[in-house]
Amino acid sequence: MDKFSFDEWMQLYKTNPAEYERRRADVLNESIMKAPVEHRNAMRMIQLECDTIRSMYPPMEATIKIAELMVAKLKDLRANLTELREMIEDSNDQNKT
Repeated sequence: MDKFSFDEWMQLYKTNPAEYERRRADVLNESIMKAPVEHRNAMRMIQLECDTIRSMYPPMEATIKIAELMVAKLKDLRANLTELREMIEDSNDQNKT
């Protein structure tokens, strides 16, 4: 997919929801396949979570729940980065002494 067009995707969803879902899955899979191999399974799991949420709730509620999921994932990433930063700082402090 070269350039995203909201209007084109919206029109496709309105006129052919099955084709919209097929293309959506293709674009998502293509994006996952471009990621480093070691991240692909985690990305697939997140996508599966999002797809499950989309299937269980009305669109607006699903959007909110997926946004909450993404915030939680970002918080986890921040915690991991903070831990890594602390480990590096501790290592640097030990090397100075």
